[in-house]
Amino acid sequence: MQQVQQQILPSARLARDDADLHRRTQADDGRDDLMGQADADTAMRRSNESSETLISATFIDMDDAGAADNKHKSIVDTATTFGDQAAAGNSPGNTPAASARAAKSTVSKMAHLDGMRGVAALWVFFVHCNVEVNRELHEFVLAYQRWNASVPLFFILSGRIITASVLRSKDTRKLVSCMIRRPFRLLLPIMFIMLLDYFVMKWEKIGSIWEIVTTPVWFLASPFDDGPFPHVTGVVWTLQHEFLWSNLLYMFTFVLLAFDGNDKARNVILIGSFAWFQVTHSWMTHFLAGLFIADLAQHGHIRRYTQWRFSPIVTAALVLASAVVAFRFSFWKLGDTIDAAVRSHQVQKGKQGVSGHFWQENFVVFLFSFAVMFALETSRWMQAVFSLSVFRFLGHVSFSMYLIHPYIIKYLRWLTEYNREWMGKSHATDSITILINMAAVLAAGYALTPLVDDASIAVGRWVETVVVEQPWSVAAVRAWVRRLPIHALKWARPRVEFVRGVIDRLSAQLEYQPVPAAAAGKAAAEA
Repeated sequence: MQQVQQQILPSARLARDDADLHRRTQADDGRDDLMGQADADTAMRRSNESSETLISATFIDMDDAGAADNKHKSIVDTATTFGDQAAAGNSPGNTPAASARAAKSTVSKMAHLDGMRGVAALWVFFVHCNVEVNRELHEFVLAYQRWNASVPLFFILSGRIITASVLRSKDTRKLVSCMIRRPFRLLLPIMFIMLLDYFVMKWEKIGSIWEIVTTPVWFLASPFDDGPFPHVTGVVWTLQHEFLWSNLLYMFTFVLLAFDGNDKARNVILIGSFAWFQVTHSWMTHFLAGLFIADLAQHGHIRRYTQWRFSPIVTAALVLASAVVAFRFSFWKLGDTIDAAVRSHQVQKGKQGVSGHFWQENFVVFLFSFAVMFALETSRWMQAVFSLSVFRFLGHVSFSMYLIHPYIIKYLRWLTEYNREWMGKSHATDSITILINMAAVLAAGYALTPLVDDASIAVGRWVETVVVEQPWSVAAVRAWVRRLPIHALKWARPRVEFVRGVIDRLSAQLEYQPVPAAAAGKAAAEA
């Protein structure tokens, strides 16, 4: 116990020394002595309260010796963090403007990943739309692969993005936050699409509102069940795997944090786990690949690789080699040979040898997808391209666009025959049909993003706040019910104003009819 106090108290002393330094600096600068004294006393009081709280927490857990050791480590880390924060709080650079710049910099570093997600979602649309419009164009858009690389890119991106902040902060509390919010992030969009089908489209023949509530829950909870789930659109099968493997990925992230300073242990865990899931023919390999890239970036390996002068050549060679394997040509069958060899050694449901169905994980396409992601992670020009506003817009609407595009394609199926009768049957005509479909899907995705994407994120955060942070009592529930209309109005008001502004601008453009130059000259001459 004395050792714990001895290790905690230096951090508290550090905070007190910072407070004394702050007091002397204020006096030397000729500022208000009373204000400087008040600030220093406040900092010192907070440091004392923090130290007392931390030491008290240590005393409570001293009954179990093993638990005491673990608590001791976390408490010392917390005390050290408090001292660092106290020192940083007095630095000139710790200003709101600096914090805003840091936040903007953090967002911009991930913009290229959002852009890649948008391109992958658009790729899914092109593949599905070409099946309906023109099979020959479908083969071209699919790049003559056995599998579409867009879904593998989605899964690798998920593994890269959802673990980045946790690895950077080393805060396991964020893992808990992610696991609480994840079900709502995936359930609510499925329910919304089913509601849209129930009231508007009426294609899946949903029997009742109760099915809309229960079917998505069983759908996400049964990733190994092939169905039937007749009332869920076909594209949301990926959300099953997102839910299962992302939760397992959080556990792997927790394990990696325990070996933060041991590169060899982390690599053995990741490579061994990848080999296991690859042999068992699982999509988890893609999530682990994203975690592997995030781990390399966090520990500086990506930065050191990009500083190597031959890194662009090696990266380009990896992408080209994987493309040669993944793409299918009449004169080049290497991809099919490697794919058949890998599938013959994979095991699924206790049997060696797996089928090559298009919706199952494919090792050859994984190699290509991983090479593309690695190139995006290490190439500055690729990051600059995918950070452009057009790609960031695609990333912003990608989830809603992914969910709604099957309905738009079905609804505009008549457009194919209409355009062919009007302009003739050709690849150019079908390309125009596809572009019209794309414009409709992008518009629908943009309109639905606040209702589907943003709303599911907000609900997940709200549930986390209610469950973890807010008190549970009858009075608290009553207060929340009373505040609910206010929060609803606060959420709806800016969206209503945005729609109203769009309508006003369109009305103004329709009312404004510029006078041609010839007519204006004639009117002036007559006058």
